[in-house]
Amino acid sequence: MAKDRTLRVIIIEDSQNTAEHLISHLRNAGHAVRQHLLSDEASLIATLEEQPIDLIMVGLDTDEPTLDQVIQQLKRLKLKLPILAIADEYDIKLTTDTMRRGATDLVARNLPDHMQLVIRREMDHLKQHRKLAEARRIASESSKRCNALLDTSADAITYVHDGMHVYANPVYLKMFGFDNLEDIEGTPIMDMAALADHEKLKEFLRSQQADETNMADTLDITGLKTGGEEFSASMEFTPASFENEPCTQIVIRARIGDSEELEKKLKSLTRKDMLTGLDNRQHFMDMLNKDLAHYQTHDRTGAVLFVTPDKFKSMQENIGLSGTDQVIQKIATIMKDSLPDALRVARFSDFCYTVFLAGEDNNGILQAAETFRKNTADHIYQIADKSITATCSIGVSIIGPLDKSGQDVVSYADLACEMAIKEGGNRVHLHNPIADRDAKHQREERWLNLVQQALKKNLFQLVYQPVASLHGEPGEQYEVLIRIKGPDSEGVTPSQFLSIASKHDLMTHVDRWVVTHAIKALASHRKRAHDTLFFIKISTDSLIEAEFTTWLQQQIKKSKLPGDRMVFELSASSINLHMKTAAEFGAMLSSLGCQLAIEHFTADHDSYLMLKYIKPNFIKIEGQLIRELSAADENQEAIRKLADKAQSMGIATIAHFVEDASSLAVLWQCGINYIQGNFLQAPSDKMTYDFEGEADDESEG
Repeated sequence: MAKDRTLRVIIIEDSQNTAEHLISHLRNAGHAVRQHLLSDEASLIATLEEQPIDLIMVGLDTDEPTLDQVIQQLKRLKLKLPILAIADEYDIKLTTDTMRRGATDLVARNLPDHMQLVIRREMDHLKQHRKLAEARRIASESSKRCNALLDTSADAITYVHDGMHVYANPVYLKMFGFDNLEDIEGTPIMDMAALADHEKLKEFLRSQQADETNMADTLDITGLKTGGEEFSASMEFTPASFENEPCTQIVIRARIGDSEELEKKLKSLTRKDMLTGLDNRQHFMDMLNKDLAHYQTHDRTGAVLFVTPDKFKSMQENIGLSGTDQVIQKIATIMKDSLPDALRVARFSDFCYTVFLAGEDNNGILQAAETFRKNTADHIYQIADKSITATCSIGVSIIGPLDKSGQDVVSYADLACEMAIKEGGNRVHLHNPIADRDAKHQREERWLNLVQQALKKNLFQLVYQPVASLHGEPGEQYEVLIRIKGPDSEGVTPSQFLSIASKHDLMTHVDRWVVTHAIKALASHRKRAHDTLFFIKISTDSLIEAEFTTWLQQQIKKSKLPGDRMVFELSASSINLHMKTAAEFGAMLSSLGCQLAIEHFTADHDSYLMLKYIKPNFIKIEGQLIRELSAADENQEAIRKLADKAQSMGIATIAHFVEDASSLAVLWQCGINYIQGNFLQAPSDKMTYDFEGEADDESEG
């Protein structure tokens, strides 16, 4: 969804000078050009296979590759790219002949203005084509997720078109006694009701069709199974679409006998991860702390395994979100099958698992971990039309008599997993308290040195992530984030090196670097006619340092930038710890025309209480609420209430960590103003996000 304004063009001309003239014309027209000057078919094939290309320009008089060879290779690779044939002079007969051969158009070397207009037109067409392809991909991903949700729903769900079943999920099929979908497709919905209720159901459906504005209705009927058995059912009718055809969705809610059973089921749901069916992190940790005391008291051997799929981000880019979910589910299944003696198995985070394992001795535990590792690596994962493999790195921490908490054991296993990854991945690493502690110390020393060198040698780098309106409002907004450049920083995340900077009293120096360079970047970007707004983070260390506040005032005044184009972010935890200082900081920003945002804002009482003393312009909702948006209705209700409260106070809301299209409709319905996350664009060192295109998409929707 990002917009790269660089024109990536293949130019095929026999003369180097002629090619350079073409490049000059393109640059004079305002294009930043990344050119590939090719002189043979082999280099054409290599470039098309390895490089992203926007446009191909080929002289009709070139020896190789010819126009026909270019067209043939694009067909072979199934690439839809504009091909502009180039002639010395424009000729309508030659243009017609060239386009019949497969070129997009013909341009003349002696008509540079016409050439520029044709290129601009083709770039607009290409942009729209790519946006359409991306929209189709997102729609496909959303459709797959919706189908997966329907298939795994505890409620009986069917879709009916013209009174006939077109889809039914497994629960619905089982409820009415059908073995598979083919048996019910084309069957009238009337057949699902007892004869005595036929007239009632028919009249209800007729009234539904007459009242197109009616969004949902409920009808209590006597259902009829294929074997003739009758049962009570409450059907909810909602207008819907299935495979782009208007239809009616019918839902029969799962009924639970009594409040005790309902409470039991709800309690179970709060302990489970919805995607895998494994324990969730909170329940795993709660139970591990209880298990720990038992194992230490009875002198039994137990261990925690920390499991991380290798190269997870690359896999996600390769197979998409839906495919990644399938891999996560399959690894969970392999884990349960490979570790039958596991006492607890949990999805600990988005792509990490934890296992509490009992064994006779350490060797037995390691052997079990190795069996799981091998089974994971040997499995072929079939994702749509792709077959992939996946491996895992596993850290093992044996429970010792001095371990005080489950968190300690998990931390050791996590460290061991990190060592397994460092050793190349796809292996099991047993936590060695002395060696791993030394490794941890060395790692922190390396991180500290990285921060010190970055400050000394200006090795920090700013990256920018767009913050886009959910309601099509115009405006260009980015959050400013920090990275460290250079090969030594490989594998070090910002959260890691920033925690080290804070630990060694370097955070205020980092913040000063960020503010200084963010102001420069903002000023430079605005000179190119971009009315950009920046969100800039301020750490707790800087908030409580009086000298920093004075320095920041000076920098803002010196920049001569409009104050409302700078939003400074404080975390909710910083504000709770230093309420008075934060209020004074907010007042200072307001006096300079700048804005304030609170990040990691939750829906608890303390957060709402904070708004009595701090008046922010924006609040960024805690990421965990957004990640678990679809897990429970309670999360959506909490976000809806938060958005309503913020709106009543004139505060804009931002949903962070938006990673998939399925969240957008929910967030829009909840009244959220802005979204941010890798679904829009991962942080980039360039500010090239297409906010105009996004606004167009929202307004068209």
